[in-house]
Amino acid sequence: MLEPAKLSDLEAVDKLALQVHELHVGWQPQFYCHTGTLYDIARFQMALDSRSLYVTRLNGAVVGYVLIGTMELDHPGLVSSKTLRLEEICVAADHRHSGIGRQMMENVKSIAREMGCTDIRLTCAPQNAAAIGLYESLGMGVKCIQYCIQI
Repeated sequence: MLEPAKLSDLEAVDKLALQVHELHVGWQPQFYCHTGTLYDIARFQMALDSRSLYVTRLNGAVVGYVLIGTMELDHPGLVSSKTLRLEEICVAADHRHSGIGRQMMENVKSIAREMGCTDIRLTCAPQNAAAIGLYESLGMGVKCIQYCIQI
């Protein structure tokens, strides 16, 4: 279901990214602000070049995307690991709660295995109950809690 994004997907991915971004603006306006674009050509091309952007299509149209990265840890006192970081995930608003997000997450697991990753990590706004429910239903659990204070 997930496939590497193509340059022709730029407009569709940016539109989806803005849908999720607006949720974050509503939940955490102290960190997020309204914008007209999140993926300009330079950022999109960088994601394509690094092979970190994948899309899901339905009847030829992009209805979801993920942006991934990896992080390797090999320090004294830590178990060596290669983590797939799920930086962004989005399903089009009119396709949510249809199983697409679940399938995308299963595809992310497969990509992680192919890359030799030991785990998948992501962050999620505490207000995003639907996403939290999905992640927990897939067996994900809280690893840490991140605190922040504005000064």
